[in-house]
This record gives sequence, structure tokens and C-alpha cells, in this order.
Amino acid sequence: MTSSTSTTASGTPPATKGLLPPPAFIPLAEEQGLIGPIGDWVLLQACLQARRWQDQFPDAPPLSMPVNLSGRQLEEPRLIGEVVRVLETARLSPRLLTLEITESVLVTDIEAMSNRLRELKGLGVLLAIDDFGTGYSSLSYLRRFPIDMLKIDKAFVDGIGRGREDAALANAIVKLSHTLQLHTVAEGIEEPEQGHPPGRPGLPGRAGIPLRPPAGRPGHDRAAGQDGGRRRVLPPGGQPVGSLSEVP
Repeated sequence: MTSSTSTTASGTPPATKGLLPPPAFIPLAEEQGLIGPIGDWVLLQACLQARRWQDQFPDAPPLSMPVNLSGRQLEEPRLIGEVVRVLETARLSPRLLTLEITESVLVTDIEAMSNRLRELKGLGVLLAIDDFGTGYSSLSYLRRFPIDMLKIDKAFVDGIGRGREDAALANAIVKLSHTLQLHTVAEGIEEPEQGHPPGRPGLPGRAGIPLRPPAGRPGHDRAAGQDGGRRRVLPPGGQPVGSLSEVP
């Protein structure tokens, strides 16, 4: 069994404003040509931290480390070599690294993205489509891309417990994932009923505030050795359970 945490880079502006979420600074970093160095640093630090947790908690299940890739990073020829270098430096198994790509990035050039993803897949890492359902969801490109996981966009999760339509769409994505033998994660759970609707066992794989709020390294260190601090992922081929399959 492999558990999972998540990696988020935050900007540090003047103290009066606090931390900036990624959408507030990543577009500017891409525009200024800084996303490459930032992405390299995040990837390295994430893999080094995953290795530290393995050493710190040798009896715990291996902790998978998801890291987002931007469209600019995917276009860089040096990406494959950088991933290899980071894995070797961190002494981390490729199977414990999940590279996440936003759905809208993949459809900009399906042929080129398919080739690049196959190169990454050849390294042994796992691949996930982030924010699934908000772009140009297509069965044809899901069949072409060598992905391992679909992460259901928060927009669908928001409607669970409040209405039938979003819940039905989220449930359809879960069933699609199972048909294609993919893992499934529901993102952005912020309300108790989204994870545990009345009389329901809860989401199969979920990530959000009720599970564990964003934390720095000390908080994640404590969570790394605890089952409750890990994001559970519905394995491919498993039966949909809880609010994504039985929501009223």
C-alpha cells in the first residue's frame, strides 16, 4: 500500500499579505521565464522530503509525493534529464513520484504531449491529470495518454451534498476511471458532507481542508507517520463507494 501527501509552492510577498497561493504568482513566473528554476527547486525539495520521511518512518507505508508540472516545464527538452537527476539525488524510487499535469495543458498539442508523457512514463514515475473535468475532457485523449490517475476538479466536489447534477458528474468520472483502470482522487473537500454525507461512508480518495489543512514541514512530519494524515486514493478497478457512487 502506498499513501500520498501533496506538494504546494507558495510565494512570500511582504509580510502584511502573507503567503500567496500558486495561481497568484505562477503565471508571472512563466511570463518572466522563471518557472523552470522554480519547478526544478520544488521537484528536488519534494523528492528529498519524501526520502527523509522514508528514513524517519521506515515501518510506515511508502509515501507518494505528487508534484505539479506547468505547461512550460513540459515543453522543455531538459525535463526528462532533470527528473532523472532529482530521483537519483534524492535516492527515491520513481514509483513514489507522481507528476501532475493540468487537463487544459494536455490538449494544447495532443501529439507532442503524448510523446512527452510517454518519455516520463518510461522513467517509472506515475502520471496524473489534475483538475479533470474543467478542460476538454475526451475519451480519445484519455486512451492516448499513459496516465495513472484522474483528480476530480473541486468544481464538481463543491456540489456534492447540495444537488444531484455535480454529484452525478463526479460519480460518472469515478466510473470512467475504473473502466480505464485509473486511480481516482476528489479534490477540494471543504465541507463535512462532501466527505461523509449523511448515512454514506465518504469519498473513496479525497483531499481537502477537513482531512488536513495546509502545513509546513513540521506538520507534515507529524502526519507522515499517522494514517489520518494521508490522502487515500481509490485504486483502479475498485468499486466506487460513498458519496461519489451513492449520493442521493
